Amino acid sequence: NVISKKEPTFKIPHDMRFIKSSKKDFFEFLEDTFSMGVFDAKDAKISISVFNIVVGYSVLIVLGRLLWMFSQRGLLVPLMAIGSIVVFWVSTSGIIKCIIHNLPMVIQDSKGNPQVFVHDSRNQTISEGCLMSTCYLLIAACLSSFTFVFPYVKNEGIKNLGLYTAFVVGTLSYLFVLDCFEWKSHMRTRIYGWNL
Repeated sequence: NVISKKEPTFKIPHDMRFIKSSKKDFFEFLEDTFSMGVFDAKDAKISISVFNIVVGYSVLIVLGRLLWMFSQRGLLVPLMAIGSIVVFWVSTSGIIKCIIHNLPMVIQDSKGNPQVFVHDSRNQTISEGCLMSTCYLLIAACLSSFTFVFPYVKNEGIKNLGLYTAFVVGTLSYLFVLDCFEWKSHMRTRIYGWNL
């Protein structure tokens, strides 16, 4: 039996459909269909309730309605900018890895004192990831303020104070990130032949 492509709905024969409810049967179905030898059958129930489906579709409908309202008011571009910053922060913080591997917020040293940073280049705590990701955003905000904020400030005193503050905060954040990188990876960062 081959999938029929004559109709727009792609009629799938009955024996090509998965209609059972256990993971074991699902993996056996995948193995019979694709014959790849990689699907391990484990007997466990797949639980998808009507409540989960209704809630999932309701959330999608509400989010679609909100996006439509924002686009009508001309707020879609700022919303996308904020969303891209949030996606960058979550991606660089490693929170997803921490959630998947159940990593702690902080760890304890041999004396019981809390430690934010793990002395291991392949592991981290949630606090460490959040702190480093926030530093990346802080450096970017300081650099962006030179172009998008302070040129439009009329008061020279406030402009100079803001420029120097942004420079100092951005530089200290950058040096902090480099110091953490060197401490975790045991490598020196070379920039144009100079060791910082």
